[in-house]
Amino acid sequence: MTAEMRVQSLDILRERLKSFHAAGMTWREIACEFAGVPPGTLCAIVKGREPRKPDVRKALGLPEIVRVTGCLRCGQVHVSRRCTHRRRAYRDLFSIPPGELTRMIRERVEVTDL
Repeated sequence: MTAEMRVQSLDILRERLKSFHAAGMTWREIACEFAGVPPGTLCAIVKGREPRKPDVRKALGLPEIVRVTGCLRCGQVHVSRRCTHRRRAYRDLFSIPPGELTRMIRERVEVTDL
């Protein structure tokens, strides 16, 4: 086993662990191949659980899990710093959904901006 593992998908890792176990290796023997990963974690991965701890993911060659926050205006995740979500143009006040109308009142949007 090399010191640096390439990033791999969870499905490939599951199949690899299944093949080790099918060849007659115990979970403890398989865990020796992956330094720092408990045997129970390897068994849980094969059964469908995804590891969350960063050190375990790194030892298994899985990509990092990164938390991202959504845009405060539209709730979507953007690549750019500015909100790229275009607001819908409404014909009159009666065609605006109640939630959007509440937001417009709170933000004091001019009626002429419609």
